[in-house]
Amino acid sequence: MSGIKDYNGDAYFRMRDATQRVALCCLPFNAFYILAFSFTYKYIKHITAKVISIIGVSIAGLIFLITLIPATDPGEISFDEFAPLLMIFILIMLGFSIVNLVQANRNNSPAKTNQQTIDDMI
Repeated sequence: MSGIKDYNGDAYFRMRDATQRVALCCLPFNAFYILAFSFTYKYIKHITAKVISIIGVSIAGLIFLITLIPATDPGEISFDEFAPLLMIFILIMLGFSIVNLVQANRNNSPAKTNQQTIDDMI
C-alpha cells in the first residue's frame, strides 16, 4: 500500500511542477501580446485596429493575471484546468494579430502615380 501512496504523491508534485513551468513559460508571451497591442493602438490610426487593440490588451492582461495564479501557487489550479484557457487565448490572439496585420497594411500600399503628371513635369 505504501507504494501506491508514494506514486500518487509523486504524481501530484510532478503535476504541480509541470503547471508552474507552463505558467512561467506563458508569462513572456502574454507580456509580448500586451506590448504588441499597445504599440498597435499607439501607431496605427484605423478605428478597427484601435478597437481590436483595446480588446486584445484587455484579454491579454486578464490572461496575464490568471496565469500568475499557477505561476505563484500551482496547487490552486491544475494544468488540466489551465490548458484549455491557454488554447482559447492562443486562437483569439492569432485572430486579432491577423486582423491587425491586415489593417496595418491596408493603406500602406505604394501611392498610385499619374503618368500624365510625371510627363508634364519632364
